[in-house]
Amino acid sequence: MIQLKNNKTPELCLSAVQRNNWALKYVPEEFKTPELCLAAAEKSGRALKYVPEEFKTPELYLATAKQNGMALEYVPEASRTAELCLAAVQQDGRALRYVPEEFRTSELCLAAVQQDGNALLYVPGEFKTFELCLAAVEQDGWALLYVPGEFKTFELCFAAVEQHGWALRYVPEAFKTPELCLAAVRRNGGALRYVPEAFKTPELCLAAVRRNGWAFRYVPETFKTPELYLAAVHQDGRVLEYVPEEFRTPELCLAAVQQYGRALEYVPESFITPELCLAAVEDMGSALEYVPEAFRTPELCLAAVHQDGRALEYVPEAFITPELCLAAVHQDGRALVYVLEAFKTPELIRAAFLKNSLNEAVSQSDRKKMAVFSDRGRMEKTGSADFDMAAEAAFEVYRLANLEKPPVILRLGSPYAAMLGITLAMMFLNDEKIFQKIQSFMQPDSEKALPDISEQFPKYIMDHVKNQAGEHVVT
Repeated sequence: MIQLKNNKTPELCLSAVQRNNWALKYVPEEFKTPELCLAAAEKSGRALKYVPEEFKTPELYLATAKQNGMALEYVPEASRTAELCLAAVQQDGRALRYVPEEFRTSELCLAAVQQDGNALLYVPGEFKTFELCLAAVEQDGWALLYVPGEFKTFELCFAAVEQHGWALRYVPEAFKTPELCLAAVRRNGGALRYVPEAFKTPELCLAAVRRNGWAFRYVPETFKTPELYLAAVHQDGRVLEYVPEEFRTPELCLAAVQQYGRALEYVPESFITPELCLAAVEDMGSALEYVPEAFRTPELCLAAVHQDGRALEYVPEAFITPELCLAAVHQDGRALVYVLEAFKTPELIRAAFLKNSLNEAVSQSDRKKMAVFSDRGRMEKTGSADFDMAAEAAFEVYRLANLEKPPVILRLGSPYAAMLGITLAMMFLNDEKIFQKIQSFMQPDSEKALPDISEQFPKYIMDHVKNQAGEHVVT
């Protein structure tokens, strides 16, 4: 058994807080020193939540605010000085929401909106001037949403849409001119949605789709020409799916697959050529899925797996060779899933393992046994983990890969916890930046879906590891 808790030393704790913004929470109280707490605060202002009261000094607060202005939330009001508040809003203008009223001066508010225009939301009414509002929209056009009506002039609105075209949504109709609308769509093509129909000209619509292919949705039917659709797929090949059949030409289809290989799915069969298929798989190897069988040659399949190893899934079995499989796993270890059993040699498995993490290198069946799987930041929904089978699968991978160090298996209660738990244990046991690698795998598509991945680690993993690692870790 491995007792992770007993491995904590002052040196290990210092290394942890210097690398990870949540680690201070799990540092034993006896190891928390002013120097260690300062190092943690300089890494992440949020660490301030876990600093003992006796170490919270003005110097620590200032260091924290300079690293993360929003940490001002955790500073006692009595300790929020003018200097500290200024440092906080200069680092993150939104920290203005935590600045005491007596320190919200016109100068401090200006500093806040110059750092983040949306801090205008927290500026007291008496400090909202035309000049301050202009500074806000010049920093972020979206701040136009918070500009009082009396300050919305043509000049200010024009500055807003030049910075962020979607700010056109908040421009009063009286200020929407052809010139202003053109500036908006040149910045963000999707702003075409808020352009009055009277101002939509062929030139303006073309400018919009050149910036954002999907803006074609807001183009009047009479302006949807071959030229416009060509511009749209040049910007985003996925638009090909919505291009009317009569406008799908060989030139347009080639442009689409060169920008987004998997647009091959929407190319009329009569336009599909070996050259077009090659262009598609060179952009996205997985486009091999839509290549007709007659065009899936050994050369084209090799080009596909060179671009994306997992394209091996779509290679005809007759073309799968040891060399092709090795090329696939060298590009992406997860391609091991699609390697024929006869070609799974220790060397090939080792190559796959070293390219990707343990959880990605095992076979599809073993993944299900382990109930641990990550794919471009998304967790696959699997059943409850069978820990004995998980351990067996993991040991087999290490044995086949001829790796000396055995794996660490944390017996945690969910696929999410299992994957991150393994990562956490390996982070403590190895001197490699495994944590950062796995954290990058787990980055969500939207901050709204998972606001702070670092906050999820302690919530789901750390408490369990700290309290139960001794009886739930096997090697």
